[in-house]
Amino acid sequence: MGNVLSAPIPNQILTVEACISDISDVEYVGSLGSTRFMKVARVDHVEGPSVLKVFILQDPSFSIDLYRDQVIQIRDLLCNAYNCCPFRRVYVTSRCVILSRPFQKYTLYDRITTHPYLTDIEKRWITFHLFKALAQCEYAEVCHGDIKTQNILVSSYNWVQITDFASFKPATIPSDDPSYFTFFFDTSRRLTCCLAPERFCTSQELNLLPNLPGEFMDVSKGLTHAMDIFSLGCVLVELFTEGQCPFTYELLVKYKHASDIEAQATIQKIQEQLPEELRSMIGLMLHRNPAKRPKASVRDYSPLLFPPIFDQFLYGYINTFRPKYVQTSASLEEAQTSELIEPDDAITKLSFDMQATVGKLSEKAEINGKPFDQLRGLLLIIALITSNMRSLKSLTIKFEAMKLLHRYVPWVDISVVANRILPYL
Repeated sequence: MGNVLSAPIPNQILTVEACISDISDVEYVGSLGSTRFMKVARVDHVEGPSVLKVFILQDPSFSIDLYRDQVIQIRDLLCNAYNCCPFRRVYVTSRCVILSRPFQKYTLYDRITTHPYLTDIEKRWITFHLFKALAQCEYAEVCHGDIKTQNILVSSYNWVQITDFASFKPATIPSDDPSYFTFFFDTSRRLTCCLAPERFCTSQELNLLPNLPGEFMDVSKGLTHAMDIFSLGCVLVELFTEGQCPFTYELLVKYKHASDIEAQATIQKIQEQLPEELRSMIGLMLHRNPAKRPKASVRDYSPLLFPPIFDQFLYGYINTFRPKYVQTSASLEEAQTSELIEPDDAITKLSFDMQATVGKLSEKAEINGKPFDQLRGLLLIIALITSNMRSLKSLTIKFEAMKLLHRYVPWVDISVVANRILPYL
């Protein structure tokens, strides 16, 4: 699952449906894509919709145990990381290895281009979550290794999680052979690249293959949190420019080898596309020198980017409505339990808390020394209401949800009413 690209030619090409047929507790729904590295499928599971990532075992001597242990170790280290969604199970069959995680309809890549389009407050909220996610990874001493918009999940109520932790992908790849980047990282064929420049070396500098075909290689050894910060910087550029990724593989290799003046010019060109308050932060995150990149601390950026209500109220409040997964067994394949507030109970709580919520969001605040209307954060509460409405069972609660949305109308912009409230009334 690491840098081992060479393998015997398989006698038959297996479909993703055939690969997962050995797993009794899932039902195949459809393919989500296929590359030379992994096949991806959506399935139904007793806990809910799931995503399976399938790695075909083409070499019988290939040892999978230590790679599996890495995946499970990351899962256990991040069990209390609310903004991380690691793989939850590992299935090993005679033909393949299958990684499983919960399914979300939207990735950040999808959400950026989906109507209703993200507002400024939602972009700031997503950014806030992403810094939280990396801070949780730093605390757990886990590096992601492949942060990009396709590996960021966004729920219907804008809770954000990073997913598909890449412990089985190489920390370093050749700068003179794009096939490795294409094989491991360009799974969407977008040609965009969010890898930190220090992850590129010439082929001669790299020892790409193990001594023996089935030997374990800790290919992700060498990953750092600074590398993830660079990748997050690329994601934030894409978020605030409506989908324009700053680098391709070719441009990143050029950026790595450019003179200081050329590198600074590259960063300035990127900064020109961004809101003014983001430019300094993104410039540091994309710095070629890892030591110059900042830590993933929300508090460091709060005075410049995030209204105080995010950390003081909204993050903890909205988290109470989020499904909580509890590992009930040490087994890698047995089910977890999910603690979930039922939609009817969620609406009841939101209705009961309305006055307190509006009071909190009405408090005066500043960002970068300028007044900031925190009532714009009501959009996040409205999203929480509407995300539950189609699953309500009680007609009385449905009417209560509609009344609740109507009561929020005086405090929100007309575009929010048109795009986020009227479709549910």
